[in-house]
This record gives sequence, structure tokens and C-alpha cells, in this order.
Amino acid sequence: MKQTWKKGSKQLSIVYPNKKFGGVYALGPMIMQHLAHKRPDWLAKRVYLDEETISGDLIAVSLQYEPDFYHLVSMLKKAGISLDKTKRDQVLLAGGYVVASNPKLFKQLFDVVITTEIEPIFNDILDAYDPNKKEYVKRINRILSNPKPNILDKNDYPIEQGINDTTDKFVFGKSFMLEIERGCPFSCKFCTVPGMFDGRVQYRSLKDLKEIIDTGLRISKPEKIAIISFSMTHPKRKEILEYLLQKNLNFSMPSLNVSTTDKELLSLVKQGGSKSITFAIEGDEVTRKRIGKHFSDPRLIKLCKIAIKLGFNHIKLYVIVGLPQQTDLTSLKTLLLKLKEVTNNKIKLSINPFVPKQLSPYRNEKPTFSQSKRQIKELKSFLHQHHITYKCKSLALSKREYTALNKISKILKGKV
Repeated sequence: MKQTWKKGSKQLSIVYPNKKFGGVYALGPMIMQHLAHKRPDWLAKRVYLDEETISGDLIAVSLQYEPDFYHLVSMLKKAGISLDKTKRDQVLLAGGYVVASNPKLFKQLFDVVITTEIEPIFNDILDAYDPNKKEYVKRINRILSNPKPNILDKNDYPIEQGINDTTDKFVFGKSFMLEIERGCPFSCKFCTVPGMFDGRVQYRSLKDLKEIIDTGLRISKPEKIAIISFSMTHPKRKEILEYLLQKNLNFSMPSLNVSTTDKELLSLVKQGGSKSITFAIEGDEVTRKRIGKHFSDPRLIKLCKIAIKLGFNHIKLYVIVGLPQQTDLTSLKTLLLKLKEVTNNKIKLSINPFVPKQLSPYRNEKPTFSQSKRQIKELKSFLHQHHITYKCKSLALSKREYTALNKISKILKGKV
């Protein structure tokens, strides 16, 4: 995405504090750059952990994952930008899921914290620019004090996504990112998404999505489409996939929701070139009901059986350990053995320690890392015994996530 420099243009750094091979696909930074590129008075660049250096009149940070906060601190130090907001000239604003989950905490570093969606206010923020930092921050906060409702507008959607800057070694290769919906209609107790969007879910219209797809193909010339969705509950989800197939496009899918997936949807996903599918099952049926995820073990088993018959190579299953009241893994083990049986052992488990987060119903729960450690050890032994493939998220990384969400002052002082 190229932008022509004009005399007097102000400079905007859009920071994604992780490596480019994954960060280039982040939708938030894309949207900000797209909106800035429409203007003659701002010159925007995206900055990654391994590419470009933070600079400019305004620094906009997108924090999507807790460990990225550590990366951001090192990036700011490298750029010679003070971590003390009272001692730096630049205006540093931040948004994203991590920031929205605990805005008061992140105000220790950032001059401005944004907890709303960016499209309705971003142009106002750029319009309000003042070289006097104190005045500019005051103006931005005034804008934020009068929030505007967001309506997903196709004109705000980034069509030119920088696909030519990617390679096949990047996470999604030369993919066009297609957001079909925003928010989630479910209320899983460990999840921050419903809290971020106040329980709202917005679905892009099929007509708008077709136009976005057609324009994206013409301008960005992607090799495939990567669908963005928290829950894949779009009322026209099958029609969307059918349209992509009519265009002879392959596509990759997010995790599918067991309660809204059927054989027809799985068949469309397979036709789109996917070799595997993912279900976030979290635990056994009793555990799921307790945390607000309502689908039965028999339904899950049936879908996994159908998926293998359709020709998927494997099925990835996300589970969480260390959840409140999760004291016995016996039922989960029984479920995994059944899934192994009906899929000819084509399941791959992803084990994730529970981390309590703000905006989720479990926000006041204490971290249970000792419980997670015991359950990880127990699960690993079981999976080894039954030759089930798995990956386990590092417990140390989970602890860093919790620290990033709760002990920012220590991180800024270099004590963590």
C-alpha cells in the first residue's frame, strides 16, 4: 500500500507489536491505514516487531495478544520513546482486545486508550490533531466521551491489504482477509469478546460481502481468502462460502462452532480447500455447560465422524485446563477416546491453561496455575499412552499473559 508524501503531511505509525509474518493480516491496523490513506494530510505506515521503527506525530498501537505488551515496551525503547507519558512528546494511543479488557491499567503507559470500534472515530481523531500534545489528548478524549454507534460500512473496509508484501511462509500466505461478522452471540464465561462488544453481533450483508470480494480480487489479486469470524454464525454463512466457490477461490476458516455446524457447512469448507477443521470444545459436556458453551458430546462426536468421512486429514480440538471447578478430567478423557475411535485417531489436541481476563464473567477468578500444571501433566501422560497428538501452550507464557494484564507498572520498570 503506497501513499504519496505531500508537504505538510503528518506522520502516523500504526504499530502491531509482533512479527510481520502474522501481524500483516491484523484487520485493525489495516482499517486505520486504509482510512488514513484516503486523506491528503496524513502519511501512515505499519510498524512490526521486525520491520520499521516507531516514529511520527501520532502512534497508534493495536494490542491483540497479552505477550505483545512486552514487545511494545522493547520497540518503544529501541525508538528512543519514553515509557513515561509525562516525559515524551509523541501521542501514544492504543486499542485492541487486550487494551479494552482493562483500560484503566493501560493508561499507565498510553496517553489515550480506545475501547470502542475504530471506524466511527478515527477520522475525527486525525482531524483533531494539534501540535500541542496536551491539547491534542484533550481533544481526543472529548471525541471518546461522545461515542458513535458503529455500522459495518463496506467503504471503511480495507481492500488493498498489502498482499504483495507477503510470502507463502507467512501465516496465511497471499490471503485476502474477509471479515464477515463482528462480535459473538455466545457468552462463554472465560471469553472477553461478548463484553467488548456489549453482547452485540454485526453481520455484513451478503451484498456488501460480494462487492468486497469482487473488488478485493481485482485490486489485491489474492491466492485465497481467509475468513475472519469469532463464531461463524452469520445467517448467510453457507451462501458466502458458495459464492467463494463460484469464484474458484480456496479459503481458510476460523474455529467452527459445533452448535451451528452441520454436514452441508463441513462439505463447503472441504470444497474450499481446507485439509483440517478446528472445534473449540474446552472440555467435557458438563464443563462446557458450566462455562456457558452449550452443545452435547454426541453432537460433537457425530460432526467429527462426518468430517473424516468428507476427507479432512485431521480435526484440531482446543481444550482449557485449570478452569474454576474443573477438578476431574475423567469425562474429558472418555470423550477424547471416543473421538479418537470415530476419527481413526485423526484428532490433534491444543491444551491451553486458563487465564482470567477482564470483561469476561470469570474476571474475578484467581489464576489457577498450580491446578493447570497438574492437569497438563495428567493429560500429557494420558495422550502419550493413547498415542494422541497434542500441543500444549506454555504455562510460563500464560503467566506472562496474566502479568501483562495485571502488573503493567512492574513491566514498565523492568521488574518482570
